[in-house]
Amino acid sequence: MLYDPEAARRLRQTLKQFPRAPVAYLPTPLNG
Repeated sequence: MLYDPEAARRLRQTLKQFPRAPVAYLPTPLNG
């Protein structure tokens, strides 16, 4: 999986909206 800066930015925006969301369930570009 290639690292997508735009996707990472959207992910950070989502984390700001849902700070209590379990990170384990979120897709991580680092594991690509």
